[in-house]
Amino acid sequence: MTAIDRKLGDSGQELELKKEINNLLLELRSVSHLIPMYDLEKLRVKLDHLLQKASENTAPQPRKFKFKSKPLSDRSTPRHSPDSVSTTASATELPTSTGKTLVCDGKQTLYQGLRDTSLTYDIRNDLSGEMNGNSSSLHLRDLNKSVVNFKGLHFDHGSVYVENARDCVIAFQLQASSDVQIRLFKLYNCKVYITRLGSTVPQTIILEECRDCQFHTDMQTAAVAVQDFSSIGKLGEEYQKSYHFVPFETYSFDTQRLKGELRRS
Repeated sequence: MTAIDRKLGDSGQELELKKEINNLLLELRSVSHLIPMYDLEKLRVKLDHLLQKASENTAPQPRKFKFKSKPLSDRSTPRHSPDSVSTTASATELPTSTGKTLVCDGKQTLYQGLRDTSLTYDIRNDLSGEMNGNSSSLHLRDLNKSVVNFKGLHFDHGSVYVENARDCVIAFQLQASSDVQIRLFKLYNCKVYITRLGSTVPQTIILEECRDCQFHTDMQTAAVAVQDFSSIGKLGEEYQKSYHFVPFETYSFDTQRLKGELRRS
């Protein structure tokens, strides 16, 4: 993979790299039964990270303009307006989407900074079919009082990574053909509904540093394999299970009703 790391710095090779990484993910899946779980997970995470970097590099870069230098007399006294100062101060802050209704287009791999926002996907409305059966990843980061409602997924192989979410509803009803690992990192007081419809193969869900999450009771009878690493190294009174099964209302997975319930809570 060091060769791929080096190629990431070369412009013009991003599309070829994405194809190469997708092929590696498929090969890894074909021999997954021969690799120890820990090593398999490390390889998957590394490939998902490389795929995300390659996807980000394919995005169009803003055009840079070069301005002529001003005479020294004009530059001797800096001028700052309140607007320019605030823009500079907020340049490093995480971009946010507040009060929006977003639909996953199958091309964007990273969504972050969601506040009182919904992010949805419905495989029944995806007429392109371009990514179905392929490998990819989805990364959701920094969510607050938002609804993630996926009815199916736009790829069959890869991973979904959700991190830093608070007071959210996170629902993934995956298609039976999917072979996707879901990782939940630093979730607090979130309602979670994750199943793979029509499949007897357990859907793997990995939890790390999560607290007070509510898993829907449907997940108790569905084929779900939860691996909770939130309390590793904690004993006795320090140990607290990071999730409990609760029969919360799903409103038939109607996004607007789920969002309304969050606002009332």
